[in-house]
Amino acid sequence: MNNHSFPGKGELCQNPECVKWRKINKRNFEKYAQIAEKLFEAYLEQENPYHFFELTKHARKRTVERAINTFQLFGEVVANGYVVGYQPKGKVMIIKGFMKIGKGLYRSLHVPLKIEETDEGLLVRVLTVFDPSYSSHLFDEKLEQRICWCQPHDLDEL
Repeated sequence: MNNHSFPGKGELCQNPECVKWRKINKRNFEKYAQIAEKLFEAYLEQENPYHFFELTKHARKRTVERAINTFQLFGEVVANGYVVGYQPKGKVMIIKGFMKIGKGLYRSLHVPLKIEETDEGLLVRVLTVFDPSYSSHLFDEKLEQRICWCQPHDLDEL
């Protein structure tokens, strides 16, 4: 495998940039996971969290393109999701959740979002939304942690 090829199942990309970013993301997640999780819990526990839920223009575009129901996005994916990543530079957390698409069938989604404090409460701004299984070669086997940066991805736009 050369430095710019995709790893096989169970392998990690050896591209120096991918190795560097895996280390950075792991360190950031270990350092900031509890902070992100507490902030996310505080958002969900406030009265009427849905009233403090916004989609950016980019996120609205992606929900249409990717056939994601915005009511399900909050009610199923975000409300029942959990933190799988945190980028302290932009104060962006990544929520992984599942959207029901049929009897016993669920679609895994990642929802990068920002939580901002306002006078009225904690406001969530959804930055984008994507199904990590469509780019599974970029993620670990659980589709939670990004492991390869050799190809562009929606997160790179943030």
